[in-house]
Amino acid sequence: KQWYQRRVRGLFGNVFVIFVSLRAINGGAKLTTVSLVNKQMIVNLASADFLMGVYLVSLAVMDELQKGHYCLEAMEWKLSSMCQLLGVLSVLSVQTSVMSLGVLSTYRMIIVVKPHSTDTTRGRAIGICSLI
Repeated sequence: KQWYQRRVRGLFGNVFVIFVSLRAINGGAKLTTVSLVNKQMIVNLASADFLMGVYLVSLAVMDELQKGHYCLEAMEWKLSSMCQLLGVLSVLSVQTSVMSLGVLSTYRMIIVVKPHSTDTTRGRAIGICSLI
């Protein structure tokens, strides 16, 4: 049952990261453009990880409920709305993670390639990254 405790701790950890990052974004702290983008991407990644945690815990609970008689209920489970919802949740989580990492990497590349660019140039970069 250690996997269950780790997954629940992961859920709480991601909620904590989301809370702290949103508080920094909305708390009135003076953030630079780079810090603001980083915080927003961290919120996106933590949200995606949270969704994956919900997916894994839900799947584990269903596994425990059907232990020993899954073969008898396999078709019913595969056609259930819960199975379909979990499928959507896992795809949404993975896609959000990949896109967030891609945007964050692109933004960091722009910062490294043009370190002395103006806020206007970075603003355009943020706009382009947001569209991606």
